[in-house]
Amino acid sequence: EVTLRELSLAALVDETFARLAGAAAARRVALVRQGLDGVTVYADQALLARVLDNVVVNAVQYGGEAGTVTVSAAAAPAPA
Repeated sequence: EVTLRELSLAALVDETFARLAGAAAARRVALVRQGLDGVTVYADQALLARVLDNVVVNAVQYGGEAGTVTVSAAAAPAPA
């Protein structure tokens, strides 16, 4: 069942980075977040966490060693 609610994108990305810190460190990849403070998303927390995990895992695995993975976002006005 999908449960939509307002979520802090920064908190979700921080949780993703915490889960994947070991894998990133093993490949000497820096995990960086930019522009996420104050960004709120309306989503299912478990599903969005899975998406973030998959994207960051792929970036760490296929982005090369000693690189940087950056997750960034910008808030946009809500549609009318």
